[in-house]
Amino acid sequence: MKPHDALKQFQEATAFHAEKNVHGFYNVISVDDYEDTRRLLCNAPSSFAMMWNIVKNFVDPRTAEKLVVLKSAEVYSTLEKCIDHVNIPKQFGGEFVFQNGMLPDLDEGIRQTLSWINSESSLPPGPLKWIEDGEDRKAIATGCVGGIERTEEIAVLRKLK
Repeated sequence: MKPHDALKQFQEATAFHAEKNVHGFYNVISVDDYEDTRRLLCNAPSSFAMMWNIVKNFVDPRTAEKLVVLKSAEVYSTLEKCIDHVNIPKQFGGEFVFQNGMLPDLDEGIRQTLSWINSESSLPPGPLKWIEDGEDRKAIATGCVGGIERTEEIAVLRKLK
């Protein structure tokens, strides 16, 4: 998997949700991500795929390439090209048991490589975003806590020299 790939599972299958999802994903992929981020949308309903096939003709081709809509039959074969079987979520045919809100399991080497902003040396629950900071990357905790939006610097990954 490329450094900036992301997976999304669809659960709503109505045309209304598909239209809402296309608009939301267009905003996400055109504004929030690194230039080379690619989103793999797994188990997309046919209504979303049809809507995206129309909408993508009206957006920049580089933006359209960032969004890959996968039907159920295509999910595992696409994921296995870029992710080891043991790391593919079970719901997509792999072995990895995943639950929403689950924190990454950082190995000790990665934990020691990161320069932690606070002394906790662990990632907080909730969404995280990596941003470029000169030659380094910063882990930023985003989302909301107790209804209040947060943007909290967690750690820095320094470029190896």
